[in-house]
Amino acid sequence: MNLKKIAGMCKSAGSFHVTNVVNDGGEVTDQWVILGPAAYRVDNMGLTANMLARFAGIKGDQLDSYFLQDESREEADWMRDFPKQRKDMEATRATLGLIIGGREIRLYRVYGAEDILPIDTDYLAPLESKDYFVREMEGKPVLAVKEGMYIAAVIAPYDAFGEKDGVPLPGLKTALVEVTGIWR
Repeated sequence: MNLKKIAGMCKSAGSFHVTNVVNDGGEVTDQWVILGPAAYRVDNMGLTANMLARFAGIKGDQLDSYFLQDESREEADWMRDFPKQRKDMEATRATLGLIIGGREIRLYRVYGAEDILPIDTDYLAPLESKDYFVREMEGKPVLAVKEGMYIAAVIAPYDAFGEKDGVPLPGLKTALVEVTGIWR
């Protein structure tokens, strides 16, 4: 995991959000940096949003123009909302991608499944691991990236197929599911 890249992405987004996962005794057991549709695990390094902003090169008087948020969530609540281990499904990646509005979108899916997860590659940049899995979070599929036994990041799909507010590409999702030679 490249913390410098994560800090740079936060700076570009104008937002630094650090979530502390705490146990029943109030001790921090884990930390995550939340950035748009992605969450990156940074272990428990005592990081704050202010420290992350300074790491990104933001000086004291510039901090007011950025959104800084530190929050704590209880371990039980965090784990309830977090993707469950038993939902691990190996992700296959398409040999083709999409360029939408200047964004490179990589396509992932569970082998033989109908769901395709379009992922903005910008959110993959800080990650060194290539162990991608599809999991369910709040009933919806997300891309989970593992480093060893631990989840290093969770990335929600980019709305490439227009189900919400994305670029409408009618029929593209169905066509991609039916093509067998593009998934590795």
